[in-house]
Amino acid sequence: MKRNKRWLSSALVLSTVAGITFSTMDSGIAPPVAEASSLKIQPAESVSLVQLAVPNTKEAMRKIEEFGIDLTHRMHVHNGQIEVDAVVTPSEVAMLKLYGINVKETLITENQLNQRASERRMAVKQEQKLTAAEETVTILRANHFTNQSDTFLYVEAKSTSGAVSSTILTAKWTENGEEKTTTLQQIQDAGEYLYHSFMLPVTAIPKDITIESSLGGSATSKVTEWLGE
Repeated sequence: MKRNKRWLSSALVLSTVAGITFSTMDSGIAPPVAEASSLKIQPAESVSLVQLAVPNTKEAMRKIEEFGIDLTHRMHVHNGQIEVDAVVTPSEVAMLKLYGINVKETLITENQLNQRASERRMAVKQEQKLTAAEETVTILRANHFTNQSDTFLYVEAKSTSGAVSSTILTAKWTENGEEKTTTLQQIQDAGEYLYHSFMLPVTAIPKDITIESSLGGSATSKVTEWLGE
């Protein structure tokens, strides 16, 4: 996960805090036992989403703003402390601790997030493999015809997964020794999937045509003359 240090504007933070009624507003917090500037942030640190327990003071919120801590929108008061979710590095946690701002709970670490993303990607790939293995592409017709204006290639093909809008069927053929490709258009009737098709002018009639699906299925057919209905 790349670190996205998008700090909420001061106005948003202060307005959020101002909207909370503090029953015990302190004038300040205990002085730190060490200088925060002595803690150097490493450039390649991991990040975690945590819940911070922040003293119920304006000074504490100013420190969070000063350190550029990336807050989420969830913020509330519990047992006299402000509890807010934040994205932090280990060095930032150490700096905040010097000012009495502690991590109450780690919600998710970068490693956990990366693992979940990896598992999701693997699940999607596995699903795509299963879908491709089950998919069948059928060429309903592959015809050429000539009228007064030109010679045309007309193809209809159907996929068992063709009703899904993300399924893309691509036609490939050779014309005068040059490979040609085009994407078929999904045809529906009253919202029901019928097939995919295309019609294009050609300079030479291909012998055969192949339809390939984005899910992995394919079919090949001879191109014949359209004799009419």
